[in-house]
Amino acid sequence: MEHRWPETESAYAPMGVRPPAGPVSGTRVQDALISVVAVGLAWAVRAFVDPYIGDLYPFATFFLAVVAAALVGGLRTGLLATALGFAISWYWFIPPRGTFRLTEPQALYGLVLYAAVSLAIVAFGEGMRRAQQRVHVQQQLLRQREAESRAAADELQSIYDASPVGMALIDRNLRYVRINSRLAEINGRSVADHLGKTIFEVIPEAAATVEPLLRGILETGEPVTGLEASVVTEPAGLRHFWVSWFPLRGSTGEIVGVNALIMEITDRKRDEDRIRELVQELTIADRRKDEFLAVLAHELRGPLAPIVNVLELLATSGGDEALREEAREIIRRQVDQLVRLVDDLLDVSRITRDKLTLRLEHVELGSLVRQAVENCRLAAEQARHRITLDVPPGPVYVNGDPVRLTQVFTNLIGNACKYTPSGGGVAVRIAPEGAGRVVVTVRDTGIGIAAEDLDRVFEMFAQVGRSLEWSHGGLGIGLTLVKRLVEMHGGTVAVHSEGVGRGSEFTVRLPTVPAPVPADPQPAGRVATTGRRILVVDDSPDTAASLALLLRHAGHETKTAGDGEEALALVSSFHPDVVLLDIGLPKLNGYEVCRRLRERPGGAELLIIAISGWGQDEDRRKSQEAGFDAHFVKPVDHAALGELLARATATAP
Repeated sequence: MEHRWPETESAYAPMGVRPPAGPVSGTRVQDALISVVAVGLAWAVRAFVDPYIGDLYPFATFFLAVVAAALVGGLRTGLLATALGFAISWYWFIPPRGTFRLTEPQALYGLVLYAAVSLAIVAFGEGMRRAQQRVHVQQQLLRQREAESRAAADELQSIYDASPVGMALIDRNLRYVRINSRLAEINGRSVADHLGKTIFEVIPEAAATVEPLLRGILETGEPVTGLEASVVTEPAGLRHFWVSWFPLRGSTGEIVGVNALIMEITDRKRDEDRIRELVQELTIADRRKDEFLAVLAHELRGPLAPIVNVLELLATSGGDEALREEAREIIRRQVDQLVRLVDDLLDVSRITRDKLTLRLEHVELGSLVRQAVENCRLAAEQARHRITLDVPPGPVYVNGDPVRLTQVFTNLIGNACKYTPSGGGVAVRIAPEGAGRVVVTVRDTGIGIAAEDLDRVFEMFAQVGRSLEWSHGGLGIGLTLVKRLVEMHGGTVAVHSEGVGRGSEFTVRLPTVPAPVPADPQPAGRVATTGRRILVVDDSPDTAASLALLLRHAGHETKTAGDGEEALALVSSFHPDVVLLDIGLPKLNGYEVCRRLRERPGGAELLIIAISGWGQDEDRRKSQEAGFDAHFVKPVDHAALGELLARATATAP
């Protein structure tokens, strides 16, 4: 198979363009058939009219055959038709007919004229055919380029529509030529509502700012990138955007418009703001931590200073019993202060980790508040404060932990005493509020609180109004404990002050409960004072020796051990009734010592008491699981320990 116009096909084949069908493609057989058919028809027509015209116009019909063959079959077909018509017309219609001899010059002229005209017709037809082919190819190229342009435009629009970034093309007249749905959404309009409109029509509120930037880009060709803009939109509110504009150049390099890229960065800005807030909070927390450690050191040195002074005094006092008694009272008070500091720290730790549990019962609120007033009585008398208490005539009951609620009111009244100058007053009042609630107010005539500090008085480690004049303000955790404990009881606490120097008022609201039904009185049990055999186990020799001395002074027989293995050995030889056992011991810890003691014969009857510096709820749970009968936190409450030993003695066989 041979294709027509191979030179044309090879020229346009790389572009995917094919020559037109019909006259531009055929075979030699097809060319011959077309020529034979065309010339045969011309011969038949000439033969049909021959009786009427004779020897005139022998080539007339054959000219038409050449024209038809050239137009239908092309150059080769036209030339073949010319040759066939030349031969047939010479042989059949030029005298002498039936031969290829010429007797007249006119016949020769006719043949030459026929050949020349036919060749001209064939050449003209071939030219037309080639022109038709070129037009066809150009049309195909044009359609192909139009399809490619449409595909590119569709692809560009798909990229526009899929982009999370707002994109638009703006012409030199500042009209929107193209825009994606994201930018249309940012502008609060549809895509159709942008096309063909200027920035003044679409974004009139920002046009005055944007126009000079766009004009500058159109004039200089310099892009503008990385601008941040903030816009208030409804209903989203304040939104932040990153904006860049780039010049759009035509095929000859001239600037024909501007390509706009707009990305919303509202979430990023919020994250940045949040990070800044967190950094500020961390900075404040770090500063408060430093302040807290400084205050903690101060508060610890406060009790330690009189203890050191008294110890030095005792070493040089001789046998002055009155002086010794006064020294003991000073040491006891300062140790109590140290214990309260440690207990507050432990309570804060429990509360922040949600480990603090309340032992709830129906309690009379007035008695708790009276106890809190008594707890602060000595401090008030030393500062010459006057404490007044106003309670309702009847009892008011709440469902609460009596120890924790007493701690709340002791803290509030103690703070009022601390921050009230000598000779001032503290007023405590209990008043039913109705709707099952009661209000307790603690008002003082002290230094007051500045308005800007009211919101942070309950924050951890907050030191409001701290100065050298009021350097006994505590660790800054007491009011945090108050707030959390009150909330754990279903109540609220608030503070009010008219300002610096005008006193403060703290208000606690708690839900009330009906009065409990009185229980039948139970006969009191007998308390025996018989001494017991007690083994004291602690890796601190001073702690073990001092506790053993106290117990011997109370009438008990004691021995001490410094580690877990020594404790097990002494139990075998000493046969104690009670073991006071530290948890953090070398060689064997207290939990393991307790487990091994319980496994021994008679170990179940031993009274094993944990004496530890670890006093969290988790520590108590572990000691109970290990087999301890009780858990005391250092320094030991000697009254509670004595009561426990007395009960154990009373029930001993």
